[in-house]
Amino acid sequence: MRYYIEGVRDEVDPSPSAPWSRKLFATTGAGEPVETADGYRVVVVDAPSSGEIRDLASYRRDLELARVYATELARRDPDELENSRDPKVALWLAAIVCYGRAFNTGVRRHPLDTSGLSPTQLEAHRFFLDMRNKHVAHAVNDYEQTIVVAYLTNSAFAPPAVTRTGQVHVEYLGAEQDDLAMLVQLCDYFTRAINRRLRALHLRLAQELAEMGEEAVYALQDLAVPSPQRERVTRRRG
Repeated sequence: MRYYIEGVRDEVDPSPSAPWSRKLFATTGAGEPVETADGYRVVVVDAPSSGEIRDLASYRRDLELARVYATELARRDPDELENSRDPKVALWLAAIVCYGRAFNTGVRRHPLDTSGLSPTQLEAHRFFLDMRNKHVAHAVNDYEQTIVVAYLTNSAFAPPAVTRTGQVHVEYLGAEQDDLAMLVQLCDYFTRAINRRLRALHLRLAQELAEMGEEAVYALQDLAVPSPQRERVTRRRG
């Protein structure tokens, strides 16, 4: 299994064309050390700021994925979805799941702030969370229902009778261009807010490393790709 690894951009490779926050470290396998530029080491830091940095980076990944999926569906014209089994619906479901994940803290303890949203944005934000929590992640609700029906004769030329029974499945897809545009807008809003927080946190982290002292910093463990175990996937992360 190969892993795609992104990392904090530092002065080793200050490419002006790269995003401020990331550069590609490597694609490598589980348990393997991550190679860096000659003359440097990359160590794992568990300082007071580390938990919030981990949470924010994880939120940002969720939002970036949601943006990618929503943008791709908008490009493919969601108004042409044939039915709920159209494969393009998967892009909408994935976008909603990833967006909602950024606001379902779970093991993540540093929530995103929604107080700066406009009334229109806040309404859309709540709608997307409802879609995720009450429809995409769960079944049988106002967005998706099955109605049991019976067909009755309704003609002056036929006696009253139940001719057959069946069911009608009603599902709200919700993937309209306006919804997709608003989802992208919200992803961009929260991603910018996350980047601002991360900038401040990395300044704080640098101070925390300075306070640890050179000897303690150089004794930290080198970065290697973690090897997730199936039985540990659902455990709470500290």
